[in-house]
Amino acid sequence: MTTRENHRLFKKYPLDGQVMVNGQSVSTPYHIYDGEMVFIGGTAKADVARELLKNEHLTPILDTNGDALMAVWICDFTQANLGAHHELQFSIFATPKPQPPVQAHPFAIFRALVMNPDAMMICHGLWNNTQLVVDYNRDHLGLDAHLSISDIQANDHWRSFDVKDATTGESLIKGDLIEPMIGAKKWDYEGVNPKGKALRDMMRHLGFGGMMRAMQSPFVHVPVVNTISQLSDTNRVAHTYTKTDNQMVRYFEPIQDKLVIQHPRYAPLNFSPALVQHNRGIRFVYLRPVAISG
Repeated sequence: MTTRENHRLFKKYPLDGQVMVNGQSVSTPYHIYDGEMVFIGGTAKADVARELLKNEHLTPILDTNGDALMAVWICDFTQANLGAHHELQFSIFATPKPQPPVQAHPFAIFRALVMNPDAMMICHGLWNNTQLVVDYNRDHLGLDAHLSISDIQANDHWRSFDVKDATTGESLIKGDLIEPMIGAKKWDYEGVNPKGKALRDMMRHLGFGGMMRAMQSPFVHVPVVNTISQLSDTNRVAHTYTKTDNQMVRYFEPIQDKLVIQHPRYAPLNFSPALVQHNRGIRFVYLRPVAISG
């Protein structure tokens, strides 16, 4: 066991079983021991989000501008129980029943996840670049995962990515983002304008109660829901837990940051990025899906 595997997150949620995936026995639950992840949060067109969720037992969370909360994940996992792999995910945030709109704010997603016990993240579009991870996600987690050809690069204060569907060859997403990192641990706050504003704004939006809730938890908890498909006849929730060595949040800078969603299902969402969260030294656990209570 490596030092990274010998962490309290994995002691609390250890590998405790084996499952058969395409004729191969693999350990479960899903563990990520190291890697990098970029979370891009923002909003999308509500009517398109509703259409994408029309067959789900969930409804999108809307803000006071009438937009749906949405995010894109770009992940480069370098150490995991299923081996190193990339991930692209398109997520829509939802609740089991319609609720009043949340305050429109760049950090509305964070507040919803911290303050609303009914808020969940629907893993609507998922691509991984190894067949084993795709098969695990489909066969064991009920996620409609697909195989990708992905290129993720980080250097000279930039992170670039280009992800294609391995079966069709169609481009899914391309982007170039500011990567405000110096060395292995130090964030270049001077390179983000204005210095530290996003973090202060996030704390103000969460409020005292939200910050206390976030600080009391040793891990970041996000409930993730699968879509209804031939892989799963109902929506189920999987509880995920994350602990990151180094993290920084900043505003999306449209003049410098570039993000183009090209998949025909998700391009019509007209995703409007608001924030970028950079994460290095990821530790992550994705537990087995269970029925949504209530």
